[in-house]
Amino acid sequence: MEDNNQNHSEGNSLKLDKLEPAPKNAFENCKLNRKQEGDNLKKLISNYKDGFTMSINAAWGCGKTTFIEMWRQDLEASGYKTILLNAWENDFVSEPLIAILGELEKAFSQEEERIENIKEKAVLFSKKLGKNILPLLMKGFAEKLLGQGTAGEVMEEFTRTSLKIFNFEISEYQDQKKQIQEFKQEFEALVGRIENKPLVFIVDELDRCRPDYAVELLEKIKHFFSVKGVVFVLAIDKEQLAASVCGYYGSEKLNAKEYLRRFIDLEYTLNKPDIKSFCTYLYEKVGLANFFESIWRLRYKELADDKEKLIETATQLSTLKGLSLRQIEKLYAQIRVAIPLTATMEYINPDLLFVLAYIKSYEYTLYQQIKDKSLKIGELVENLEGLFIESIDDEEASTEYLFPAKEILVLIICSYNLSIANEKRVYLFRDISTLFNERWGDTELLKREIVLAEKKLVILDLLIQRLDMLNMD
Repeated sequence: MEDNNQNHSEGNSLKLDKLEPAPKNAFENCKLNRKQEGDNLKKLISNYKDGFTMSINAAWGCGKTTFIEMWRQDLEASGYKTILLNAWENDFVSEPLIAILGELEKAFSQEEERIENIKEKAVLFSKKLGKNILPLLMKGFAEKLLGQGTAGEVMEEFTRTSLKIFNFEISEYQDQKKQIQEFKQEFEALVGRIENKPLVFIVDELDRCRPDYAVELLEKIKHFFSVKGVVFVLAIDKEQLAASVCGYYGSEKLNAKEYLRRFIDLEYTLNKPDIKSFCTYLYEKVGLANFFESIWRLRYKELADDKEKLIETATQLSTLKGLSLRQIEKLYAQIRVAIPLTATMEYINPDLLFVLAYIKSYEYTLYQQIKDKSLKIGELVENLEGLFIESIDDEEASTEYLFPAKEILVLIICSYNLSIANEKRVYLFRDISTLFNERWGDTELLKREIVLAEKKLVILDLLIQRLDMLNMD
């Protein structure tokens, strides 16, 4: 075969470009087929214009932020006024109210007078006057206590001071209640300037904030901003946010999910993404088609199905292990690094390369042992069986995509066996009954897989060397 070297990847960045909403059709670039979900949520908002608080729930790394950005643009194209607050980027501010008001000021820049009124009223109830006045009230009591007063005089002063504090707190409570009501009236009047549609205020990345900031932001939304004509949308990983709530209150026994229902009127969970569509998209996006579908490789039938092998293995392994979109993307990034180091006509076994990238990322001790050749063959078989074969036996494993573990794992075992010192090698064909248990399936079929694997002569060290060129963890 010819050896034709070329640049196989697109661009020079190791990270994928952010997937942006298309200018005219926000969901045109969506690779997860979520436009229908966006349309359904838009209808929901249009049906309840008076306002409510909704959560959009999805696990970390499942495309939640990309969906939110596309949906927001789609809403604006339909005439909705929207605000997007990335809570995580703003939790360096001690008072969440500042971030909310900052976004409001930016969105309603033409309503300068009303915004100033809102800010003035916000200052009144965010000063926490009690923290400044209560110490002064206690000072008089302390002076009396440290003086030469009689026990009766001290008790009398204590009673008077306690009553002052009590009356002050009642007064402060009434004042703050009035101030909050006036604030909400000003805010509602501002929102009322929008005709026919509610204001959609989206808060993203709340689950990644400091626990105290996340809880305080929820409290501020509920008590100060829940007015007619505003729909708050919280884009969250509910499990993570619940953990933050428990952390804030210092108790794992707290029913955090029930606590969150105090703030959320409606919960929506994004559909699970189509993993195969996403793996196919990544294959194109990182420029792998330039390599695997080059005219030089497609001339040879033994190389022609590399694309299908990679996408199918990536899909099945990612599904079996429950990887997030972000985790899958990072594995593809490792493949992307390895490709430019590969001659066009070289055997690269992309399915095997993807499995090795997974082991490196999530089972690093095993990866290092394979690299250092510190395992006996029996130990390698046992480790791979526990990692992949037992996962397939798990009742919760996907029945739609069962990772073809044996074919690729046998290839790893055979390649490893050929790479270690002669005295450590075993005769796999002969020792099959002692090395492999019933989980590996039919013995005769396994023998054929071993024969095929040994014929491929995969150089395991070369694949590992390419994965190690850059640390992508």
